Amino acid sequence: MSVGFILLVKPDTKAGVWNKLLLLLTRNTLSLRIMATRRLPNANWNSRPTTNNRTGTLGGVFPGITLCVLALLVFSLKSFADETTSQDEEEAAPSTVEPDSFRGPVLLEHVVPHYPQNRLMQGEESWVELKFMVDTEGKPYEIIVVDSIGHDSFRSAAVRAVKRWKYQPAIYNGTPIEAGSRYKIVFHIEGQPKGASDWFVSQQSALRKSIAEDDRKKADEYMETLENAPNRSLYEDAFFNFAKYEYMSKWGTEDQQLEALDRAIAHEATGKYLPSDVFVYALGKQLPLLLKKRDYQRAFITNSILAHQDINEETKTNLESIKAALDELRANEKAYDLPATIGDSASWNIGLFKDEFWFEDVQGHIVELKLRCDRDMRIIRYDPEIRYKVEGHVGACFLEVLGDKGTTFRMFQS
Repeated sequence: MSVGFILLVKPDTKAGVWNKLLLLLTRNTLSLRIMATRRLPNANWNSRPTTNNRTGTLGGVFPGITLCVLALLVFSLKSFADETTSQDEEEAAPSTVEPDSFRGPVLLEHVVPHYPQNRLMQGEESWVELKFMVDTEGKPYEIIVVDSIGHDSFRSAAVRAVKRWKYQPAIYNGTPIEAGSRYKIVFHIEGQPKGASDWFVSQQSALRKSIAEDDRKKADEYMETLENAPNRSLYEDAFFNFAKYEYMSKWGTEDQQLEALDRAIAHEATGKYLPSDVFVYALGKQLPLLLKKRDYQRAFITNSILAHQDINEETKTNLESIKAALDELRANEKAYDLPATIGDSASWNIGLFKDEFWFEDVQGHIVELKLRCDRDMRIIRYDPEIRYKVEGHVGACFLEVLGDKGTTFRMFQS
């Protein structure tokens, strides 16, 4: 069934070589909350941690952030785009093609992940964000952890459980196909109060005060104490990572800032673990970092989430301008590049923003590429002379680059 293609473009001085690979797939985003019970020690808990004036409010700090984001995006576009040529709009001819019929995989049976006993006894909670494929028999495979918090045992428990899940396979035009799914598993202790303990609030407040006063020695001490706290709840982890972002803003890298914000936001579309004003502020800080990294697919998603928050009209206007600029970038044929490094996990990944990509200036060794789009996936042996083009109704694509740790390269999208 020809739904869409990946075109492998290998330049040739005599003739162009086009190798075509069939590509299908879809994504299904769901969430599962794992509940466990334990006896809680006596402790005083607040409904939520207190915040100080550095957190900022939507009306005060955030509008300036979005203006900065817009300027960043415009600068980024100008850095690689030539002068645009105006084109007359053409009306699309009437089509008699019937629309495609697609239904993603449906979860029929799920095994509840085992809550790691030692983590349960310590009162530690976690969430694990996963991506995986579902074959035509309804069996998950190619399971990867996109992000998570807490001990490694939570990740292992989540992956083991998903391997045993049973799905009704995805259907495309009446035919079962392999398809992708995304799932967030939350490990939560039943009866655990929302918010944070008095001890955590005092430590976090002291950390933020030390950061504000540029006292790195004290800040390091509080960071270590909170980092090693054995029983962080979901709420405490979100607030710790928000404070960690502030720390990294002064003494860390932009990648460390972004990682802390990702954990604080917790891959949520609403302020589930953070107060709404802090959640919006965190998104506002995340967006310019994503734009600066040229991770435009994630920036597009963050921009969309921000647009659905309780924000003022000026902010809404700024976000609409950013969306329009991103839409224009996605639609044109101009190429842009982003530098990347394969990390400790021997892989690097990104959501594709445009339909053609290739690699240059590879220092090290890239072994293979795993491409997961909205329908099906392909594992491709890396060839430095090939340009990869995704065509057809394949939807959003997630690219994983596998190779030696420390390998650097420039990835181009066009």
